[in-house]
Amino acid sequence: MPIGTSKAGVLGGGGVPGGCQVFNSPGCFVVPAGVTLSSSVSGSGAAGNAGNAGNPGGTGAGGSGGPGGNGTTSGIPNPKVSSPRTLGGSGSSGGGSGTSGNPGTSGTASSVFCLTFPGGTAGTGGNAGTQGSSGNSGTTGNSDNTAIFVPAVCGFSSTGSPGVSGGTIGGGSSARGLIVSFVGIAPTLITYRYASGGSGGGGSGDTNPGNNAAQNNVFSCRGNGGNVGGGTGAPASNATAQNNTFNSTALYRASNPGLPGFDANSPGAGGGGGSGGQAIGGSFNNVYATAGAGGGGGGRGSAGNPGNPGNAGACGTPTVYNCVSVVAGASYPVTANGPVTISWDPQ
Repeated sequence: MPIGTSKAGVLGGGGVPGGCQVFNSPGCFVVPAGVTLSSSVSGSGAAGNAGNAGNPGGTGAGGSGGPGGNGTTSGIPNPKVSSPRTLGGSGSSGGGSGTSGNPGTSGTASSVFCLTFPGGTAGTGGNAGTQGSSGNSGTTGNSDNTAIFVPAVCGFSSTGSPGVSGGTIGGGSSARGLIVSFVGIAPTLITYRYASGGSGGGGSGDTNPGNNAAQNNVFSCRGNGGNVGGGTGAPASNATAQNNTFNSTALYRASNPGLPGFDANSPGAGGGGGSGGQAIGGSFNNVYATAGAGGGGGGRGSAGNPGNPGNAGACGTPTVYNCVSVVAGASYPVTANGPVTISWDPQ
C-alpha cells in the first residue's frame, strides 16, 4: 500500500479493487459487485479484408501471314505471263488488358455497452494484368531471281525458291516454288511447262498451330489455319506455257494468278501466308521460268499476364471511451472481433 494512502483509497470506499478484463473473442462481461463506472473501454474491430487479385490480361494479337516471294522476269527472254506475289492475311487483335480486382470488405466492428469499435478499411484490388505479347508475323517468302531453262521433256522438275517458316507461336511453314514440264499423249504431243508459286502456310489458331503447306509434284497445297480462327494460307499461283511439239505455236496463260492469305477470325489468331509469284516466257522450245515461295503463316499471341495480388486491409481503428456507467452485477454481451479491454478504478 503506498505511504499516505488509506485502505479506502486503494480499494475504494466500498472496498472494491480496480481491475480490467480483456476479450479477444465474443463473450459476456459480468460487472463486479459494487462497480458502477468503467473508467475506460478500449478496443478495435477486425482488420479489413484483402482486395481481390487483378484479372489477367487478354491474349496478345496474332501475327500477320508473311507475303509470298516474287518470281522475277529478269533473265526471261520475251516474258509472257507473270503474277506478282500476294500478301499474307491479317492477324486478329488481342484481348486487351484485364480489369483491376475488386476491393475487399471492411473489417467487422467490435461492440460492448452499445459502443462500437470500427474495423479496418478494406484492401484495394490488385492491378490488372497486361495483354500478352503479340505473335510474330510469318516469314516473307523467298523470291526467285534466277530464271532457268525449261526443256520440253516429260518429267522435268526443278525447285524455285525454298519455303519458309511460320511465325511463332504456331504459324505453318510455306511451300517452295516449283517448275515442271511434261509431254502429252500422242498424236498431239502437246508440251506443258508450269511455273508454280508456292502456297502459303496456315496461320496459328488461338489453340492449335497452323498447318504447313503441302508440297506435291506439280502444285503445292495451302496450309489450313489452326483452330480456333487461324487464317488459311493462299493457294499456289501458276502459269502455263503450252505448245504443240510439231510447230512453234505457243499459248501462255495464267491459270491462277494467286490470292492473298486469309485473315484470322478469332482473337489472338494468326493470318495465313500469301502465295509466291511466278513468271514464264521465251519462245518455242526456249522457255524460261521463275517461281517464288509462299509466305509463312502468322503466329498466335501469347496468353495474357496475370493480375497483381490484392492489397491487405488496414488494422482495426483503436477507439477509447471513458467513464462509462454500468450496473453492478449485470451481464453485458461483448462482440470482440478485435481486442476489447474493459477497465475500472477502485470503487
